[in-house]
Order: sequence, then structure tokens, then C-alpha cells
Amino acid sequence: MYNLIDSHDTPRISYQCSGDARQVKLAYLLMLTFTGSPSIYYGSEVGMAGAPGQNRQCMPWDSADWDIELQQFVRKLIHLRKKHPSFRQLDITWLQVDGMENYLLYQKEAEEESLYVALNASDCDIAINLPEELQNHQVLDLLEDTPLLLNRNAMLPAYGCFLCLKNH
Repeated sequence: MYNLIDSHDTPRISYQCSGDARQVKLAYLLMLTFTGSPSIYYGSEVGMAGAPGQNRQCMPWDSADWDIELQQFVRKLIHLRKKHPSFRQLDITWLQVDGMENYLLYQKEAEEESLYVALNASDCDIAINLPEELQNHQVLDLLEDTPLLLNRNAMLPAYGCFLCLKNH
């Protein structure tokens, strides 16, 4: 259960996503909330690109060449994974998977908390119907670190995500 999105044997994730940092963030969100041990190939967390055969270049140590927003997003996900046991749970409950609109919503549970992850893998904003257990409940928006009162729907921007925690 070793999870990676790129490596020395594959094109870098930034190349696979045509340099679109929003798509790269979704890939990291999936990897860091999924079952198993995540592995980050050096430099990909700062947006390093690399086509097939060009993915083993040296790490750019000058932070002026980094995508700092991407790096902060990955750091935040790593911190959340360490802090919240629901991130590390094996079982995933698929709540919604829509191949036509390209979004998914899943849940992972630990003793005292439930993690909800929604991803919009399309280039259009979408509204998703939330499951009943989230409707009209207060959750913690993990990406903003703020309480959030949910309604019946959630808006997901193009290549956007929703990451929240509900305490039992």
C-alpha cells in the first residue's frame, strides 16, 4: 500500500497535469487521504516539472523557482494526516461518484471523527448534494481551519475540493 503520484520512473505530476496546480493539488489530496503510505518524489511538492525522460533533474534549491502555494498546500495535508486519525484509516466509504460531472465524495471514519473529502476533477464549477449526515451540521473546514455550517449543497469550483471533519 505504497502510494505515489510520480517517481523517477514516471513523468512528474505537474507535467501530467499540464502545469495546472489545481489539478496537482487534487492529486495530492487524493494520495494523502487515501489508504496506505504516501510517497512524495523530491521537488514535485514545489511544482517541479519533468516530461518522460526529463524527470530526474536536480532539485531547484532556490525557492524563487518554487510554487510556494502548492508547497504550503502539501505541507498542510501532511500536517492534517499526522494530526487526524481518520486520514490514516484503511476503509473508505464512497458516498458519491459521478463520472459524467467528474466529481467524487468519500468518507473515512475514526473513533471520534469522520473525514469527508469531495473533489471536482472538471473545469466547471459544480454544486453537489451533500449526504444527510452533513446537511445542516457544523463541521470543521480543514483547509481553512474554520467552523462551517453546511446546507444541503456544496459548491465546488473547477478543480476544487472540500475537506471537512465532523466530530462524533
